[in-house]
Amino acid sequence: MKLHLAVFAVVFLFALAPSVFAVTTIHAPAVDTNGRGVLTVLEANVVDGTGAVFIDIEPYISVDTQQSARTAAEIAAEEAQVDLKKYDVLFKILAKTQIVDGPSGGAGLALVAYGEFTKRNPRKDLAITGSIERDGSVGTVGGVYEKALSLKGTGTKLFLIPKGQVKYQGKNLALEAEKFGVQVVEVRNIKDVIKYAFTSEGSKVEAQVFEEQPLVIEKISNPAQLEPLKQIALEEIAALEKLSGDLEKEKDTEILRESVNKSIFESKYLLEQGYYYSAANLVFVAKISTESVKLKNVSQTEFMRMVQELENDAKTISFGPLTVENMEWSVGAKLRYYWASNKIKGIKKTIGITGPDELHGEYVAAKNWVAAAKRMNEIAKGIGGKAIANQNGVRQAAEELIQSLNQTQSFVLDSEIEQHYSGAVAAYGKADYATALFDALFAKAITEAEDKIESQIGSDFTKGLRSSRDLDSYEGSIWAQYYFIHSLYSVAQANRTNEFIFTVNAIKLQHLSNLLEENIPMMKEALLQEAPAAISFPGNSEGGGFKVQTKVTPQQPEVNTLLLIVLALLGVVLLALLIRGLNARRRMAGEPLSIAEKIEKLDELLMRGEISERNWEILHQRYFRQMRTEKSGKTKTKAKTARKTKS
Repeated sequence: MKLHLAVFAVVFLFALAPSVFAVTTIHAPAVDTNGRGVLTVLEANVVDGTGAVFIDIEPYISVDTQQSARTAAEIAAEEAQVDLKKYDVLFKILAKTQIVDGPSGGAGLALVAYGEFTKRNPRKDLAITGSIERDGSVGTVGGVYEKALSLKGTGTKLFLIPKGQVKYQGKNLALEAEKFGVQVVEVRNIKDVIKYAFTSEGSKVEAQVFEEQPLVIEKISNPAQLEPLKQIALEEIAALEKLSGDLEKEKDTEILRESVNKSIFESKYLLEQGYYYSAANLVFVAKISTESVKLKNVSQTEFMRMVQELENDAKTISFGPLTVENMEWSVGAKLRYYWASNKIKGIKKTIGITGPDELHGEYVAAKNWVAAAKRMNEIAKGIGGKAIANQNGVRQAAEELIQSLNQTQSFVLDSEIEQHYSGAVAAYGKADYATALFDALFAKAITEAEDKIESQIGSDFTKGLRSSRDLDSYEGSIWAQYYFIHSLYSVAQANRTNEFIFTVNAIKLQHLSNLLEENIPMMKEALLQEAPAAISFPGNSEGGGFKVQTKVTPQQPEVNTLLLIVLALLGVVLLALLIRGLNARRRMAGEPLSIAEKIEKLDELLMRGEISERNWEILHQRYFRQMRTEKSGKTKTKAKTARKTKS
């Protein structure tokens, strides 16, 4: 306890007086809330400690870099071959204005931490942008062009960017930056960053030139039972082609048209190669972007009418009898119905806080899920079946799995898990136990896969992933086959693009496929025999049960004089930090952005290509959750006030 408090004191003193300590510093351009490139400074300092990672941001604007900082420190320690548990790392980010949230400084944080661990200083004329992933790869970010422009006249000579981002909207960023004396170099991973960052100041580096490779994937021979999704994908491609043709020939939609046409081309190729779910999913994402743009001039009144009509439309779906034969298609239809219903509820809760423009993506997703529910319901009815299912056979299994998910609370911080957990809860509330169990398995798979990913650092994450040779292992479930084949597409994309998100998706999808293959046959048997279902969790020697561990801290001895001195010092430091923070806020131009304004800025930046779709999705989900929480809190406060008035 004494040592821990002493480390805190040292770290906070460093925050107050960085010039007293030897720190590693580099420049990392960012994009501000107006879409302009701004130059920020990243600093790192390492002291003896216990593996803690601290981050100080000035001005403080709730930048989402905490997880990025932790990953950066772990990657840096791994690369420097030091034990992170023996050190504490303090990162500092200094910006002159509010910048967009996101992990685009991760690669820079990893570099300055590596410099601290190895006692080496990177060249002073260096700037870098890019996220840092758990496998050490440098991930793509938005606004690279604006970031490059912010380096003009700063003395920067070398700008490291993620692989695949040197070309921007028809421009070659390397050629553009060369005009004002900056060499732009693409990097794949932390090893590339280190290779270039410690070259001689002012020198040009010998850099590898990466050319974008076309997607080439192995052809899959699908069984006949997977053909229905191919037909759905064909219909969706046709609908997307019509949407693309209807887009107005405006400059602000030019980037979107190019992206949509690329998605259409790729989805057709995927169908030819047998990747039915991959093709349908690619079109689904493209339709959300396209249809959202077409709603940009819709008034709030008209938008709410559309939302209500969609909700009414969803309620008119007449689901056919659930049978053992049609169970997977019937459940697939109902899953999308519950996902859509929850989206609609979320829109209704949020509309009073923000305008319709920020909710268009939510509405379009719900609309397409309703359409998918109808289409899959038709397939389920067409299959029919004589073995009528009794859902009580899986009620206990669904209930126990939902309870175990509730204990972990993993859905609170992860929007993907939240979607499936909420769907499971909604289905269970309607006595739709088969659907509840199915969606709970989704949430379970994602939770376990993410736990596995978070437990690894700097290793080969593709090790252990299965190949197309294992497809026959999943013949017991059509959805297990769809998701497994989709995982093969994700692996191919990871190899082609160097983007870690595809590797993450592959791990999640294969874990989900394993769970479905193990449990779908069991579900069918239980639905037929009314027997209680025993959930299987492959890869977990203890049966996959969640355990919530409570850490009990031993009682500490009495506080001695040294500890009191440390505490007093810490109090003085905290007071100084508070004063400094207030002064920093006074220096800021204008008040911090509201949640609604942040969402609006995110949408604008996405349309201009200045923020990546991945970061947009992550932040969009987070801000909507904050708004719903805020509105819920206000509603509860009003209700309490009303009750007091009545009494």
